[in-house]
Amino acid sequence: MSKALAPMLILTFARRGEEDAVGRAVSLSHELGRQPAAVGTGTSTPSLTAAGVEDIIAYGEGSGARSVVRELRARRAEEAAVVYWGPGYGGHLKLELLALASGARVVHRILREGKGDRVGRGALFRSVVWKSARATLTVAASGLLCGTAWLFLQASQLVGGRSANRV
Repeated sequence: MSKALAPMLILTFARRGEEDAVGRAVSLSHELGRQPAAVGTGTSTPSLTAAGVEDIIAYGEGSGARSVVRELRARRAEEAAVVYWGPGYGGHLKLELLALASGARVVHRILREGKGDRVGRGALFRSVVWKSARATLTVAASGLLCGTAWLFLQASQLVGGRSANRV
């Protein structure tokens, strides 16, 4: 009697249009001899169930990020699959963070269209760091832009805003 393999985690937002990619992730888990497990919300659960996923970790509706991560780690998955919505591997920082938090050693990145690739924790970590840095820089630049606009508004009030004719 052989020991059952840990499940393969499927991490997706399960948006409309991702059905084929989710199906490919489920097929990959079966090819690897693993049962699929997924993180889902009330909205995504029906499409995950339709794709053949029975083990769905519920997110939302009272279960926060800590309980989801606890559930992910309890599965002891060695492999995970992140389903990406758009072309390339942009976005999906939250799903990549969940893949890292799960402890999976190998992550399969599955594109909505086309073929994805297989990466280790190091490559996934670099992706998370890059996306986090880019998001931080975007927020900082936005704050700088808003602060500059506010300063110009204040300066315009000092220069002539008070004596302007009111209609």
